[in-house]
Amino acid sequence: DCYTDKQRVVLTIPPGMTDYASIVFRGENEILEKVANPEDYYIKMIIPWKIRLNMIFINNRSLCLYFVIMFITIFKVLSTSRKKLQK
Repeated sequence: DCYTDKQRVVLTIPPGMTDYASIVFRGENEILEKVANPEDYYIKMIIPWKIRLNMIFINNRSLCLYFVIMFITIFKVLSTSRKKLQK
């Protein structure tokens, strides 16, 4: 209900395994833990950013770009896991 007609385009695209928003907001729980009203912050700040990131992918969609996003995701997951193991 919070989406505009322009933003609803995101809902027409089949989801993939990952996307820009998954990379950027990988620590979403930690972000939301630090704000006074997590639901309000999510609706007003995070959803619009996620929509913008998804629209960038939709407007530039290609198999090559998807593989780049997959590579970045794998790199982020492995680097985060490595940091946690070192602690």
